[in-house]
Amino acid sequence: MAAHQDAFSGLTPPDPPLADGDLLLRPPLPQDIPWIVRGCQDPEVPRWTTVPSPYTEAHAREFVEESPVDWAQGTEARFAILLDGAGAGMIGIHRLLGDGVPEVGYWVGPWARRRGAASRATRLVVGWAFGQLGLPRLDLLTMPGNTGSEGVAAAAGFTRGPVEASGCDQRGTRVDVHRWTLSREDWARS
Repeated sequence: MAAHQDAFSGLTPPDPPLADGDLLLRPPLPQDIPWIVRGCQDPEVPRWTTVPSPYTEAHAREFVEESPVDWAQGTEARFAILLDGAGAGMIGIHRLLGDGVPEVGYWVGPWARRRGAASRATRLVVGWAFGQLGLPRLDLLTMPGNTGSEGVAAAAGFTRGPVEASGCDQRGTRVDVHRWTLSREDWARS
């Protein structure tokens, strides 16, 4: 993929926010810090993601404070996932700048799992990325055995590739991943 350096400088969150019924996506705010900490302290979140572990309030505060900077610089688009107005998880598009393919990443707290939040949020973010940002392709990484995230990726139309040995850095350790891909053309056909 060709470099898209500076292509998203000055990126702003969607207005109105992305929504699907009782699900709303908006940038993370300081009032989200308590539930972000609670969600990231669930053992399943660091098991399958790259969030720091143990996860502290300082991590959440830094994440929230960096979010508007990342939006403005066009490096990442981070969204809080809200269900019925309550915090449920996070989703974002990472690696918007540079030569690589932008990646969708997410986590959902245990109190909001199995309610379709990750699948619905992924479809909203993917639609926005292809429609508003004009991205030609998105990737999504899952670690082998993460059947929940594999189901989310498949439901959103991503196609699973083979295992990439040591394909992701998880807190200083290289781990195997499946790279799921979705093109704008395949999305339009779905």
